[in-house]
Amino acid sequence: RAGSADFFLFCRSTPSHVPHMPDEPSPAVPPATIRVNRKRMLLTIKVALHHVSPSQIECNTSKTRIELTTTGRRRFALSRRYPNGTECDDAQTSASMQGHVLVVEMPITKLGAIPSLHATLPTSAAPFAPPAAGASAKKKKKKEAAEAAEAAEPPAKRPKKRPAKAAAPAAEAAPAAEA
Repeated sequence: RAGSADFFLFCRSTPSHVPHMPDEPSPAVPPATIRVNRKRMLLTIKVALHHVSPSQIECNTSKTRIELTTTGRRRFALSRRYPNGTECDDAQTSASMQGHVLVVEMPITKLGAIPSLHATLPTSAAPFAPPAAGASAKKKKKKEAAEAAEAAEPPAKRPKKRPAKAAAPAAEAAPAAEA
């Protein structure tokens, strides 16, 4: 019965345990980097868009965020705020494709605060706290041995090495002179 039409239709049918896929999958988020150049007051956004032509890209920038969508076969969607509350002049946005990477540059009008290391640490923990009072016995012994070595006299100096004999080069020169 392998050649019958019923068997062929049975094999091609979707099993009941496979979930139904939607007609249009949700757009993927493309890999993007955002760089704030504080010296030049410039925000640079680089978005990798493989197999997407410039005519398929729709890029909207505002004072605080970027929104990017693509049409066609490859669907991407990106909606991101600028880092640390940075604000830009969206009227002077410049965008260009460099290979498969979309590069968007905008002048910065307001810089956000730089997050500091101390702001990320919990307040209860000191950054460089000494070891706890209940340190292990091995650590105590090592510390005591190091202190004792420092208190003791420095080790005796080794005698200087003797200089190389001066006769050795003269001995080599003598056979050369005889020849």
